[in-house]
Amino acid sequence: IDVLPYSDREVGALLRERFGPTVPDFVLESAGRVARGLPMVAFDLVSTWARTPPADRLRDEAVARLMGSMSMNGISGTVRSVLGALTLHRDPLEVDLIASCLDIGPFEASRAVTSLLRRGWLVRAETGFTLRNLEMGDVLAHAFSPEDRVRLHSAIADSLPPGSNAVDRAGHLVNAIRFEDAVPALLAASEECGNNDRGRRFETLARTTLRRLRSASDRSRLAVGLCAYLLRTARPDEALATLVPLFESGDLAVLPRQDQQRAELLRIRALTQTVPNGDATLAHRAVELRDELVHSGAWELL
Repeated sequence: IDVLPYSDREVGALLRERFGPTVPDFVLESAGRVARGLPMVAFDLVSTWARTPPADRLRDEAVARLMGSMSMNGISGTVRSVLGALTLHRDPLEVDLIASCLDIGPFEASRAVTSLLRRGWLVRAETGFTLRNLEMGDVLAHAFSPEDRVRLHSAIADSLPPGSNAVDRAGHLVNAIRFEDAVPALLAASEECGNNDRGRRFETLARTTLRRLRSASDRSRLAVGLCAYLLRTARPDEALATLVPLFESGDLAVLPRQDQQRAELLRIRALTQTVPNGDATLAHRAVELRDELVHSGAWELL
């Protein structure tokens, strides 16, 4: 019995025999590639694609991968890598930054961008090149293997210039599974974000990272930053729930004294906003801590 995967041509022939003219050839060809030579997987992919309403196809991970592969027909090599970088980083990128990210020459990057412009994938924005249809990015992302996505996210994060949006950089680092490296970017984002889409994205990234960090110091610093954001967006109960485990576990002890004071002041602020009519003792302690932080020069952190 031959248990080796079939070739793309063999899988395509089997799919055509099974589905006939009811399914377009480009769907069958893409299914063969996504299934990596396994006919039963390809049969299931095409069957699911055919019975799923177009509006719901992205909700199924396997069908989304199939659609991504269909979209990438005829795109390979450097052009594919450039499209991958612009798919994962939704803000415009200049050619020099694309070249740096992919470790290729500016001419090669420019040629790939020109090819994608001719195909109608990209448009020129004020600050660089971006996908013509950002919603299509959700489809295209599935055309890249998890390993490729991790590699591209890591390269983009390392290539973004100083002063780039902290949430964007943190997002790339988290998706690259570089949680420790993401902490400084998340701390910077915690001071920038408000009660908006970017702030909600920061919160999701911060909570994901907190669950994966091994260092007590990193966990404590990020939890304090998240708490400050939650208080700034009027959510004292959630801020308190974020800080209390740090006090109970003793993790805060690894932080410098000023950071411990900041955490305590944030905890008191959360308590005074959740306790009815406030608490005079807590309020007095908050004033003391504020004065200590002002004297130490750390008050601007708050």
